[in-house]
Amino acid sequence: MKKLFVIFLMIGFLVSLTASAGNVFAQQKIKLMVSAFPTNFSYYPPTIAINDLVMRHTNLDITIQSMGGSQAMPGPVEKGKADLLGPLTVTTMGAAFLGVGDFSGNPHPSLRFLMVIGELPQAYMTTAASGITDLSGLKGRKVGKGLTMSQDMPEAILRAYGLDLEKDIRWSKYGGTNDMYKDLALGRIDAFFDSIVGAKMIQLKEQARGDIALLSIGKAEWEKAAAADPQAFIGAYHKFFPLKRIPAVSRPDPVGCTIKPMGIGVSKNLSEDIVYTYVKTIMDNLEAVQKSNARLKGFSADIAVPLPAFPYHDGAVKVYREMGLWTAAHQTAQAKLLK
Repeated sequence: MKKLFVIFLMIGFLVSLTASAGNVFAQQKIKLMVSAFPTNFSYYPPTIAINDLVMRHTNLDITIQSMGGSQAMPGPVEKGKADLLGPLTVTTMGAAFLGVGDFSGNPHPSLRFLMVIGELPQAYMTTAASGITDLSGLKGRKVGKGLTMSQDMPEAILRAYGLDLEKDIRWSKYGGTNDMYKDLALGRIDAFFDSIVGAKMIQLKEQARGDIALLSIGKAEWEKAAAADPQAFIGAYHKFFPLKRIPAVSRPDPVGCTIKPMGIGVSKNLSEDIVYTYVKTIMDNLEAVQKSNARLKGFSADIAVPLPAFPYHDGAVKVYREMGLWTAAHQTAQAKLLK
């Protein structure tokens, strides 16, 4: 009887030891790298906020690596030097996956999608002093063009308004957007296309000679532009955006914009379990995510899972199936992209 008791005691000890070892393994840190915007970009703080939240709730140890800009961000994921990507526009990630636009001839087939975390509204902006009230009014005017971002979308929109880009527009080329904001405020250019939210808009309002105005994009014209150049509009959509979210602008209200969803991407080589943990942690803590940064206030389950512009990762799909967010339409679009 004593021998039997000793045997059971030893078995219990071994089981306990094995469980402890498993628990220790489960708590071991798993290191991940995020390819992110430069630190001075408006979506860098949300990148920190989201990943800090994930680290607080999991054993994932996440490092954020700032890249030179949006076009430089997908490369490290494709090359296996980073695990996660963004937030970055779905338009940019989709173009990288397909190898079109700024990534022409250089597809990134290892990219996979996780979720949309916010909306980036873009439009042509001008000043009230310019007298320009709609996009057709840019004929004969001086328009800024940034060389660090794709011009396919804004140029397609101008063509939809019947403008000849060579004859009707006086282009002023810039290496980046900062000088365009300055020159618009000083009246050196009449308009340019960019995001209409963020600190730069507040600064523009303070520096401009008069009020800032936006040139609303009509839904019909937007759809015409998207149909003419679909690769430039990957994942994007049209929306009338309320100006209460853009305090620097006086008119019109609401303004017709092109919306580029801001999303998070990942390498297809990252394990399903890790991706599942990452996505589920975010979706289980929606309110905390919304409160973590002003750019994330609009994050919700309603916008997180659009039809795919490029394939979702299996780990994300598993979460969305469990939440009832993955539909037959999602599955059909996913299967088509993976053919």
